[in-house]
Amino acid sequence: MTDSDLGAPRVVSPQENETALRRAQEVVGLYGDPDVTWGISLELSFAEPVDLTGAPARLTTMVREHPHLGPVPSLRQVPAQEWDRVREESASADFGDGRLVRLLARSDARTFFVTAHHGVCDGLGLVAIASSLVGRELSSSARGVGERRSSRSFLTSSIVRLGEALVSPPARFGGTRNPARVAEPESLLQESATRWKVNGTTVCTALTKVYAAWPRGRSRGGRRFLVVMGASRRAPGDIAPDRRTAYLRIPLKLGWDEARVKAAIRAVEPEPDFPETSAGGVGPMVMRALKNRLGYTVNVSNLGLVTGDGLESLAMFPAVNGPQAVGIGLVSTPLRTTVSVRTRRSDFSEDEARLLLRRLVEEMG
Repeated sequence: MTDSDLGAPRVVSPQENETALRRAQEVVGLYGDPDVTWGISLELSFAEPVDLTGAPARLTTMVREHPHLGPVPSLRQVPAQEWDRVREESASADFGDGRLVRLLARSDARTFFVTAHHGVCDGLGLVAIASSLVGRELSSSARGVGERRSSRSFLTSSIVRLGEALVSPPARFGGTRNPARVAEPESLLQESATRWKVNGTTVCTALTKVYAAWPRGRSRGGRRFLVVMGASRRAPGDIAPDRRTAYLRIPLKLGWDEARVKAAIRAVEPEPDFPETSAGGVGPMVMRALKNRLGYTVNVSNLGLVTGDGLESLAMFPAVNGPQAVGIGLVSTPLRTTVSVRTRRSDFSEDEARLLLRRLVEEMG
């Protein structure tokens, strides 16, 4: 296995790396679990090998225009037989060295893997980074929330969330806990189909059905089935490697049909924007103390329909945080739709993670 820097990126000092990392951490400082890496990832496959000759210049220009991304990322080339292992390691590793974007290319130059700290970009930002890497315009149909704002202040919303955590923590999928595997990379699974017509409503409805049928002895937490769904404040067609993110906290009930789930998603307002600060470390302390009662049942990320020259498929892997965390990704191309599941190996066995994906696919038809 070799690492290719695709040229000679500017040497970045340890102080610059530390500053870039600190800024990324501040973005999630008042609501983010400090014990997780906050890496989000995107896997892309193309019909033919991609010519990467101009990649160094494109990546350098991208970072020059968006310095919050940290140092110019290098591209690691990975043999096909090691791809699954290396991509999971890349998605799960922390960002302690200050390099906030990681890029992998399979040896056939048809499949790529992009990982970034969620503090520097959102899912559409990953698409933008991938576009700079491969030198092809990629666009998404995903519609954001625009300038819609919460009617609550951040402080009020935080008090409500803390009260909910203490009184009624969210329901969680249960699995075979194995603390001995806590240091292992997270599990990244996906399945694609050519005839799916699914969206966030379809996935959320299916998830409630999967949870209802999940072995009762393995379920944990409270009774609230809570979905966290990422959203964007970008203008239509605007894809840049930035973090212009909003998010929705959607309480659902088991047994609801798609119409009621759709109505619930439409009715919820975005969570208030949070200050980009850790409040002198108080925020992470509170999150760490209550992390077993905070969080969600499922984190869903839907990038809509993504198009680009020669693009065959994508898979999105959102960040997971909190106990028994489950991340669900949904992305379509003109050729196929891919649904993905991300879990920790310390929370779910391999069989349980695959069962979760299989049942989700079955419920989506």
